[in-house]
Amino acid sequence: MPRVETETVEEGVERSTYLDRYDDYLSGHVPGATFVSWTKDGVDTTASVPAQIMTGHEDFCTVMEEKGVGTDRPVVVYDSGNNLLAPRVWWALTYHGHPEVSNKPATT
Repeated sequence: MPRVETETVEEGVERSTYLDRYDDYLSGHVPGATFVSWTKDGVDTTASVPAQIMTGHEDFCTVMEEKGVGTDRPVVVYDSGNNLLAPRVWWALTYHGHPEVSNKPATT
């Protein structure tokens, strides 16, 4: 499950910090898997709401290519939570035209 830490900025107002799951990735992942942070990789840093996926095709594709994700082979996305983050990456890759993306269901 995505983690969000909050701190009180002033009475009744909280600031949220969205945390990725890199520590989970380091503790164990499918061999050859690439970590994609839902808070940093392929997000629109100019959006007023944090962690909004980039809509600019070339920018998004450049970020994914830097992560080793290209259209030359299938991609299977998964996460260590309740399968909440992987569908975001699946959707973004599909939206940006990747021809073969699948989402591995979460297991417990």
